[in-house]
Parts: sequence; structure tokens; C-alpha cells
Amino acid sequence: MQEDLYHLSSRFWAKTFAADLMAGISYKPVLHHLLDVAAAAQSLLQAKPGLLRRLSARYGVPEDRLMLVLAFLAGLHDLGKISRCFQIKWPEIWPEDELGPLVPVAGRSHWRNTALLLRDPSIAPLLTGLFPSVKPAYLQSQMAPLIAAIAGHHGVPPPPDDMKRDACNDPDLGPQLIPIAAHVAGELARILKPEPLEGLKDNSTFKALSWPVAGLITLADWVGSDAAFFGPQEPDMGAEDYWPLALEAAGKAVREKGLCPPAAFAAPDLARVAPAAAIAPRPLQQAAAELPLSGAPALVILEDTAGAGKTEAALVLAARMLAEGMGEGVFMALPTMATANAMYGRLAPVYRQFFEDGSSPSLVLAHGQAALSQVFRASTAQATPASGDPGGDDQPVSAFCASWLADSRRKSLLADVGAATIDQAFLAVLRKKHLALRQAGLASHVLIVDEAHCFDAYMGKELEHLLELHAMLGGSAIVLSATLAEAQKTAMLKAFAKGLGLRTPQGLDAGADPAGVPYPLITRLDAGTVTRTAPGTDPRLHREVAVRRAASREAVMQEALEAARQGAAVAIICNAVDPAIRMFEALREAGGVPVDLFHARMAQVDRQAIEAEVLSRFGKDAPQERRAGRILVATQVIEQSLDLDFDLILTDLAPVDLLIQRAGRLWRHMPQRPLETRPFDAPTLVVLSADPDEVADAKWGVDVLQQAAFTYRRPAVVWRTARHLFGRGRIVSPADMRPLIEAVYNAASWDDVPEPLHQAQQMAEGEEQGNRQLAKFNLAKPAEGYTGLQDQLSSDEEIGTRLGEATLTLRIARMRDGKLVPLAEPGGPGPDAMAEAWALSALSCRKAILTRQGRDAPPPPDAAEEKRRAAARETLRRSWPEFEASIVIAILEEDGHLDAGPDYSRSLSYSRSHGLINGAARE
Repeated sequence: MQEDLYHLSSRFWAKTFAADLMAGISYKPVLHHLLDVAAAAQSLLQAKPGLLRRLSARYGVPEDRLMLVLAFLAGLHDLGKISRCFQIKWPEIWPEDELGPLVPVAGRSHWRNTALLLRDPSIAPLLTGLFPSVKPAYLQSQMAPLIAAIAGHHGVPPPPDDMKRDACNDPDLGPQLIPIAAHVAGELARILKPEPLEGLKDNSTFKALSWPVAGLITLADWVGSDAAFFGPQEPDMGAEDYWPLALEAAGKAVREKGLCPPAAFAAPDLARVAPAAAIAPRPLQQAAAELPLSGAPALVILEDTAGAGKTEAALVLAARMLAEGMGEGVFMALPTMATANAMYGRLAPVYRQFFEDGSSPSLVLAHGQAALSQVFRASTAQATPASGDPGGDDQPVSAFCASWLADSRRKSLLADVGAATIDQAFLAVLRKKHLALRQAGLASHVLIVDEAHCFDAYMGKELEHLLELHAMLGGSAIVLSATLAEAQKTAMLKAFAKGLGLRTPQGLDAGADPAGVPYPLITRLDAGTVTRTAPGTDPRLHREVAVRRAASREAVMQEALEAARQGAAVAIICNAVDPAIRMFEALREAGGVPVDLFHARMAQVDRQAIEAEVLSRFGKDAPQERRAGRILVATQVIEQSLDLDFDLILTDLAPVDLLIQRAGRLWRHMPQRPLETRPFDAPTLVVLSADPDEVADAKWGVDVLQQAAFTYRRPAVVWRTARHLFGRGRIVSPADMRPLIEAVYNAASWDDVPEPLHQAQQMAEGEEQGNRQLAKFNLAKPAEGYTGLQDQLSSDEEIGTRLGEATLTLRIARMRDGKLVPLAEPGGPGPDAMAEAWALSALSCRKAILTRQGRDAPPPPDAAEEKRRAAARETLRRSWPEFEASIVIAILEEDGHLDAGPDYSRSLSYSRSHGLINGAARE
């Protein structure tokens, strides 16, 4: 009977190989494919012994047993292909003599059938027997998260009803196919010989384990399905003979796909990872280089002022974590594309230092416009194939990057070192398809989150879930901020502790007054205990910035002009784009002083050029003659991470942490530009604001800031910022950092806030609470396990990583010889160059910008011209991928007006210097 079952099972196909039909080997049977994926899972775990050790410690089971159990679970992933609904796709090899005709049934997807089969009494004991500590009465409920993770490897778990159906009475399976499936599962168990995991019995542990199981299976199935490595063998080949072939193929596939991480350098220090900083290290950097590490998953929060070298401190700490086996790679998450681009440039010269000399780590830039980064394109264009030796000293590129990593943002988290927007990490916890693959990549990395203070309520909740899940997966994290409120920090620590299975880690509630907590500070959650280290301050970073109020934009403009005429490099930072454009125009009309404009509402080609120009004029290495006497008008794009230096900054009122960030761009490079070279005696931050002592109604500040008053919808926080800053008249760094942040953000009482602002503050708090609730709805809930995703998951486009007004992507085109061509000139011939040119011609903006109608809009084109433009748009769209169908095509006319089509405003215009403008905003 067993021999008959083996013969029958070999007739059930899992993969086809059309190219081998002539040779008579045209398919791979289910058993062989299951062995392929089990071998891939085992090879992936063997390639990352540190990850296996961390998971073993997290779940309290031996490493060798855990590896075999996880490989076995991975092997079960496609058992549901032994079903009529799947086999009907190639009925020619159906064993009709033994099973009768293959009758079509209204079946479900084969992966859903896996869930039914794993619960069948003839197969379930193979699974439940691995967890003898679970009481029989609870076996089915506790197995549910693991079954969902095994079956749901195509991006979504099976629906709840599939966890209740009876396979024996199901027309797609039934008593004919169940014995065959049971035989295949039994053969898999016989070959792998998984041994019971005694320690797993708590329901929450099974739910937590389902996440790494789901991620591993998704990755292993991707590897094990590659016909280039796992080619066909004779379908009747026995499992004993096939298993060594599968193991050999899996090892080769993992190596050549770049999934075998290089060994970490054993004793990294500042001199290796940040040689420039090592010459005269800052206290934070020295403390990070000496911070005790247990080797267990840890969360470390670094707080220090601008210029303290937080990035270098994080890099040396991450390198030490790799050496301790706390990760196999590094993933840096930044707030914006510009900061991610800049970080990629900083990582490229040093990322190899994390690993043993002579190794070939990969470095990837991952965000929505990564392909448009000139630095990234340069590094990937010359990439050496992974099968060669890309790590030689003669390699002509700064960053090796396997092509498959560069091609897909979903897989970019698998690179050894990555720089990305925080959105790419958030996609691992949002209720979206393929989140498990992102989790699998992230689990092996030390996650570094920069500028954490700038997250709003929605993003803050995303970060908490991300840290919780990262801890469940055995990962470690480092969070950087200059201005982090104590409540934010506590929320992060609690989330990470929850992921470790801890209720309240020792030392979390120190009972100290938040305003009295030391600053700078290193807060570490390691081995279940929270410890705080005050690294001390660097006298070189002690400074005092004068703060005073400007009462009008006219006053701001006049002071900026006077300062520039004295030779100062001046920045004016506006909270919104339209006021920035108006200020830029007013300054140009005043004349006599060169002015630049930098904001996000520009086509990528222009934004990149302007960003490079700004860095060359106001960056660290800018010569004095290029920066002196110039004014830069900008929005928040210069607030974070861009290394700029100004003699004077004038800014719209914003929450105190953001103003501190803006002040960090004052007198930043003192060794290059000492006091005697500056046009003023001291750095000054001039803040455009209403008088905080004169609050007549809820519209306080609107008369002065106009549109920019509505950027930050936290009236009490903004008012407190004005009161405390103007009351002090200065920001003393680092002494004022903690007291200022806590004084402004203390939500225990708003009694000090003027009564006219109370209702507006309550509305703002209600909106924030609503955003947190929306985040909870949109986010995967780590504590519920993989079964918690059984509601409908969305595609990437349907749930945003950030909240805000509805946005649209617009591509700017020109009409040339009756055809539409991109604003950006293609860099060469061929479709790839044209696709890149269209991407460089794109910008993203609020939908309201495109729909607001103005009174002085030019007339629409005549009917014939409108018809020609509509036809040209339709022709162009047919050449684009389907997912680009929603992009707005705006035709740039000779006079600068934009025709975005009949559904959008006729008041739109675009220029390379101003960006996108809606004339209605000026009315």
C-alpha cells in the first residue's frame, strides 16, 4: 500500500518545466518541491546562525531542534497542491486508472487547501506532535497561527472559514486525496526527522512564533521555486535520493542570491567604522563604542544635540551588535527621500567595515524614487554579478548591489546594509500583502531609526508596532533623536518589551521628573532591564542661540535682506510651500541679493538639481564666496539631516522640537567657519509669530502666519513653544533641551494655556486620538499572530504609511510634433531611459492644489485642441504600466501654464525655479 501511495504521489505535480518536455521530465512532483523549500529554509537558517540563536533564545527551545521544525513547517507549505483545483491545470498526468476521471470542482486556491489538510486527523498529528507541552484540548486553537503562517505564504493567511472546514468531506480533497497528502507529509517528516519542542505551550508564544514562521516560509518558497537551481529530476526518485540534491541546490541558491550574509568584523571600533570621528570622538560616540551588550535583542535610544555625531555613534553601536550576533546586517530608516539619499552617500564609503575584510556585502537605497538617485544609479549600474567575486579591491564602484535587490523594494530589506525612508520599514507592519517577506528581511538587521521626534501620532503608533514585531523576530533596534519627549521614549520601550514577551521590564519606571532626566542620554533595554547612561556633553557643542520674535513677513524679509547685504548666509524657513514661493518672489523683486528657493513641490529632475546646488552653496565644504550674501527660502526639506550651515535663520513658528532642529542649521561648521569669519557676534533664530501674551480668540497666530498657521494642528503646543522660547530669549544647548521639550509637550495639564485655545486643543487631541485609532486599524497586531491578518489585506497603494490630505502624482509633459514627451530629457535611447525621464518629470502634491479654481485662469483649449491633447494622453498612458494609470499628465505650455486636463484647475503653472503653483492660492 505504501508503495502504491508513493507511486500515486509522484503523479501529483507542483512545478512544470516546459523546456524539458522533450526529455520526458516535464514536471516536479509535490514531494520534491516540498523538499526543495524545506532545504531552502534550512539553508537560510544555517546561513544566519545568529538569527537562529536569537529565535531559539526568544522561544526557549534548542537551536538544532528549532531549525528542523522550522524547515519541516516550511516544507508543508504547498501540501494543498494535492487537490483537484490545482491538478486540473495540467490534467494529462492525472492518475485516472487509480482515482478515476479528474472532474473539475469549484475549488479554492491550493494554498487554502493546505490549511484544511493540516487539520485533518491523518496529518495533524505530524504537526501537533511537535508541541507535546500543549494540552490536547487546546491543540487546534494553538496550532491555528502556525497553520495560517504555513498556508498563507502567498501574502495573505487563509480566511477563518478554512480553519473550520473538513477536508474529508470537501469535494476538492475528499477521501481519495487525503491519504496521498498524508503520505507526502509523512515522507517529509521521515526525511527531516523533526523532534518535539518541549518548551512551547503558551498561546501567546505560538502567536509570536507565527511571524518568523510566515516570513521564513515566504522567503524559502521564493528561493526553492527558482528553476535555475531546483531543476527537475525523475518524478519517481525516492525522497532519500532527492533530499541531498535539494540541500546542495539550496545551499547554492542561498549563496548566489546574496542571502548568505558575510561574517561580521569581530572587534569594530570608531576608528574602523567612523575614522574621522575617531580622531576626536564626541562623548556620545565614545559611550556607544563602550556600551555593554548582552547579545540578546536590545533597543537603544540615543539622544543628543545636533552635531554630536549621533549617526557615527549609531553605526559603531550597530557594528558591535553585529559582532555580538545581534544581527546580520544594518537597515537605516530616515524620515524623507532626501535624507535617505544623503545617508546612502555616507554609508557607501564605510559599510564594508561592518564585515570581515574581503567580504562582499550589498548596499541598497530603498524608497519610492530610489532609482532616480544619481548616487544609487551610479552604484548599481556597474554592479558585478553575485556569482563572481565583487568584493575585490579593484572593484570600481563604491557599493556592490546584486541586481535582484535593486529591482524590488519588497526584497530590498534583504540587502546586507540598506538606507531607506521609514516608510519601507513601516510596510512590514501595515496590513498589506507581502508584509511577511519584509519582516523576514528586517529580522536579520539592526534597525536604525533616525529623527524619531518628527513622527506624528499615526507614525508614532506605526513605530511602536514595528519595534514590538522586530523584538518578536529576534531583532535589535537603535533610535536617534535630538528632541524626544519622555512619553514617546516610554512608549517605544514598552512596545519593544512587549515583543520580547515582557510585561514591565525592570527599571522602566524610574519615577524621575521627565524634565530632570539627564541630557544627552543613552537609554538601553537589554536582557529585560532598562538602564540609562549619561555620556556627558562635549564643550565644543555648548552654545547659545538667541531667539527673538518677528511680527510680520515684511519684517522677516527686511531683516534677511539686511543680513545678506552684510555678507551673511541666510535661511528663511516657511511651514508651507505657497508662502515660501511668495517670499522668494518678494525678495527677488527687492533686488540686490541672490535668492534660492527649495521645496518639495518640484519635479524630481529640478528638485535634485536644486538640492545639489543648495548643498554646494551652504554645505560643509562650501567656499565662503559661494555662500556669503545669499538667501535660501525653503520649507521643512532642510529641517532634518541635510548638513547645512547658515549665519542667520528666520523661521515660521512651529513646535519647539522642530524649531530646535532648525536652529541646528545655525553656525554648524565652526572649524570651517570660526567666529571671526562670521558677520555676527552670535547665532540668532528669528521666529515669525503672534505675541503669546495677546491671545484674543482661537485664531491666534493666523493673522501673522496666514496659511502656515495651519501646518501644525496643535495650538497649545505651538503657543507654549512661543511663550517659553520668547520668555527665555535663547536656546542653550544642551542644557535647555530636556526642560524645553517637556515644558511644551506635558499633556498632564493644559491649565497654563489661554482659555480661547482650549477648545481648539481638545479638537487637536481628538484628531490625534483618531489618528492613533486609525493606525491601530491599519496595522498588523503582533500579539494576535499571523491569524490576526485574516481580514482582507490591501495592496501597497491602499493604506498609507503616513496620514495627510489626499495626494496625486503629476507628470509634466511637453507637446512635441504631436506627441507628449517628458519635461526631463532622456539620458539615452531606449525604453528604460524614457521611463526614467518620465519618473524624473514627476512630482507629488496635495490633490487640493490641482483642483482649486482661480478667477484669472486662462481659457481652456478649443475643442479641436482639447481632443488632440486627450488623444495624446491616451496614447501615452497605453505605453505605461497599469499601476501608473492614476498619474495626472500635465502639459506645460510655452507661457508656463499647465494643462492637467478638464478635471483640474486652469490656474496651474510650473517653472524650473518656482515649482508647481496654483494661481488661486494668491487670491
